[in-house]
Amino acid sequence: MEDNGKVWLVGAGPGSGELLTAKAQAVLEKADVVIYDALIQLEILTKIPTQAKKIYVGKRAGHHSASQQQINEILLQEALKGKQVVRLKGGDPFVFGRGAEELECLAAHQIPFEIVPGITSAIAVLEYAGIPVTHRGIAPSFHVITGHRSEEAKQPINYDALAQLDGTLIFLMGRAAVKEISENLIKEGMHLDTPAAAVSFGTTKRQKTTISTLKNLEFDCERMNIQTPAIIAVGQVCTQKFEWINQLPLFQKQVVVTREKRYASGFVKKLEEKGAHVITFPTIETVPLKDTTAFRQTMNRLTEPNEKASIGNQWIVLTSPTGVEYFFSLLRKENIDLRKLLSEKKKFAVCGSGTAAALEQHGIYADVIPERFSGKELGRMLQKEANKNDRIYLFRSALADEELQIMLREAGLSYEEVSIYETVFCADSEWSEPIWDQLEQNQIDAVMFTSASTVKGFVKAMGERDFSIVPALCIGKKTALEASSYHMRVTISKQAALDSMIDQLLESEVR
Repeated sequence: MEDNGKVWLVGAGPGSGELLTAKAQAVLEKADVVIYDALIQLEILTKIPTQAKKIYVGKRAGHHSASQQQINEILLQEALKGKQVVRLKGGDPFVFGRGAEELECLAAHQIPFEIVPGITSAIAVLEYAGIPVTHRGIAPSFHVITGHRSEEAKQPINYDALAQLDGTLIFLMGRAAVKEISENLIKEGMHLDTPAAAVSFGTTKRQKTTISTLKNLEFDCERMNIQTPAIIAVGQVCTQKFEWINQLPLFQKQVVVTREKRYASGFVKKLEEKGAHVITFPTIETVPLKDTTAFRQTMNRLTEPNEKASIGNQWIVLTSPTGVEYFFSLLRKENIDLRKLLSEKKKFAVCGSGTAAALEQHGIYADVIPERFSGKELGRMLQKEANKNDRIYLFRSALADEELQIMLREAGLSYEEVSIYETVFCADSEWSEPIWDQLEQNQIDAVMFTSASTVKGFVKAMGERDFSIVPALCIGKKTALEASSYHMRVTISKQAALDSMIDQLLESEVR
């Protein structure tokens, strides 16, 4: 038993990535194996660590790619290998999720397990539609019933008892049974005009709601194209509709963020606050160079005392927030005292407001900041601010382009390029096909590219495709040029800033 792994039975919530609990996120991050169902949204699935083994078991009403017995066996076998296993289930694992059946198998083999509750769709989906499940004086209780009965179910739904209740009736997985539900409740004494509602794809981009009555519910579901998965609610609370989710400006917008994972969280949070559904799909990762000899030698020259009046300024050029991070990290690694970089002849130049803000976190304010984010604009400003006695040091990625150097050479300025990190392509290919499927179905409103390298990483992850279907929202002209080279449908933010990208998404369709 000591060699056994452990299983976490995790509820993924009703759909929205924002409704994944903090504990569920923490458990996912340390998983060796994740076994997941069909209805879990990509915005949650892409939170699974790249290195984790992912096993799709595809449980969906009427379309099971794996039987419950097979799922139990997979859980058992992976745990017996000593793995940390997450069984990721939609909603809450004990609300019609067969969680108990899976734990019975694990317990019988003495496999340790934990249960991580999830936000059940029975309540959350109705709340996202603005329908309260209880209301004083209207509905003192609510009752959750499965609308999908398996073939082995021993007892039919007791519609007689349900019709006598004065609370809210909530049928999960009820779309296919709308006619049966309505007819049987009416047959057992419920009034034809009892309020009823149906919500499909609740809490997701595709959320759709219809408010009706028992008599008209089936017709209205057809008229409004309410599809499975859907929740059916019956009761007086269905008239108490409090609109809120569709008041958010990016309601029913779904975007893909390709930015490096460790820098994406703030951007993602801002998008989600405005109602967007965000699929995080990092396509690049920056890593430090193993050999720091060039950096150390350059810093020795840059920090050595030099009192010759003919020597001009020394420019430290940083072209991204990532570059700022690695620059100061290397200073610490090489035990270089920051005070050696602080003198009247030491100048700092950056490539945009984001890089300037990152530099300010270290108490240094840039001497040169171009209004537009590009190597060419930075080069133009250095042509004006620097002279031929100055020495310019470019601390950048090993894959940086030649745009800035060309401008410096044209002006006859002396420069030295120092690579301090490299960019690698790292997209999790597990999600390439699902993301492409959603692009083909017009379910993604924008793929957000924050650098030319994120475009390259996205293309590499997707393979041979017709990229003309990709609605690319780009941070600047250089990024847009890269996206255009693959014939993507390009929109450029007005400023080279993340907030400007969000503004662009708010102001216009990125199509």
